[in-house]
This record gives sequence, C-alpha cells and structure tokens, in this order.
Amino acid sequence: MDITTIIIGVAIVALCALPFWLSGYARKRREKNLTNALNEMAQQKSTTICNSEICGNNIIGIDGSGRWLFYARCKGGLRECVDLENVRTCSI
Repeated sequence: MDITTIIIGVAIVALCALPFWLSGYARKRREKNLTNALNEMAQQKSTTICNSEICGNNIIGIDGSGRWLFYARCKGGLRECVDLENVRTCSI
C-alpha cells in the first residue's frame, strides 16, 4: 500500500466520525449544564437532588425527602421549583 492511500483513508474515516463525536460532545455539555442548573436551584432551597431524569432539553429532579420538585429547560432558560407539600391536586 502506498502512504498517500493510507493518509487519504485515515482522513476519510476521521471526517465521517467527526459529526458523531461533535454530537455526543454537545449532548454531554447540555446535560452537564442542565444538571448544574438543577443543583443550583437545590442549593438555594438547602437540599440536594436525589433522583433526576434528562429528556432532550429538559431535566426534572426531586430532593431526597420528596418535598421539592425541580425542573429546568435548556432553551428558554425556564427554571421552576415546586414545594410538593403545598400541592393538593394535579392534572394535565
């Protein structure tokens, strides 16, 4: 095999793999930002997040005692926290 063929082959593989790597990197960065936003809200209420779930650009979490529910959205900057002791009914 010629050295130029090897270089061209490596370059083509790298160009094909680059979009997948960039997509994964952007997803991890978004998830980290969402988790940090949730933790900041929890610190303001003097609690810690016990369980959380990320779905796309949204994250929802609950504290260890089950009193506070936290929600954040990546786009639009929406951040909410709900005191579950004050909630009597809930509907969609």
